[in-house]
Amino acid sequence: MKINVFKSQRIKNFIKDSSELLHYLNDVLISIFLRIKYFRKNTEKIKIDFLTASDTNFYNPLLNLLTSLNKYHPESNIKVYNLGLNQEQINFIINKFKNVKVFDFNFDRYPEFLSKRDEHDKLGSYAWKSSIIEENKNSENLILWMDSANLLTNNLNLLKLYLIEFGFYSPYSNGVVEDWTYIKTLNFLNTSNEIYTKRNLTGGVIGLDPTSDFGTSLIRKWYELCMIPECISPVGSSRENHRQDQSILSIIFHQERKNFYFRTKKIGNILVNQNPNQILYLYGSYEFDEYKKKLVQKK
Repeated sequence: MKINVFKSQRIKNFIKDSSELLHYLNDVLISIFLRIKYFRKNTEKIKIDFLTASDTNFYNPLLNLLTSLNKYHPESNIKVYNLGLNQEQINFIINKFKNVKVFDFNFDRYPEFLSKRDEHDKLGSYAWKSSIIEENKNSENLILWMDSANLLTNNLNLLKLYLIEFGFYSPYSNGVVEDWTYIKTLNFLNTSNEIYTKRNLTGGVIGLDPTSDFGTSLIRKWYELCMIPECISPVGSSRENHRQDQSILSIIFHQERKNFYFRTKKIGNILVNQNPNQILYLYGSYEFDEYKKKLVQKK
């Protein structure tokens, strides 16, 4: 009986763990470089503003996020975009967090599909996220988008240096581009075979230095593509085979930047997807493989 060792879950886990270790070492080396280059710079004086958005479904995680942001960066400005919060929730946020401003997202300024929910109750294919960041990219301070279910675990002083040096930040997420990008989007973006196996970025964490040509042009391109339904949510795509704005961001990032950049979330002191009602499968795990098999069987 022949045994394909590359199909063994232990081998898969070993390969995954080895890859993650290399990514972490990459980030450690970049961190050392940044500490040396900017050793005279007072990171406490580098201002960073936060952007996020929420509806009633993510109200409780949003409160946790705002609490963590205030704990580690009480001096920062925080903008919360209202995607469906009720007035009582808005009033509570404004009264509890003095550095938070709540803005109603103006759906009328954008294509109609941004205000529509899909069968999974997801709003506008997440295209509103790119428009919010694009709208704020001329800020005088560094910008960090945080999904409402994220948390900070410490300060972002190292990430500030990274943004000054590299202009843009979004760490790796689970899976590779071809795992979570629908074929029509791959074709729309003229995606090369080389990029098919590149790791997805975490669309829930996006950092930007507004003075960076690379960062601002990437955000602009991302925003423009997210406004095209045939690109962000083509017919036949769903949350089972596609990641909408995240898929687009991953592809255009890898088309522009090749090697030297932060890859993990460990350096950034950020936890993502801290929503207790959400089920997650780790990329490379048995559960992830079984989940993908079930999706294929449905097709």
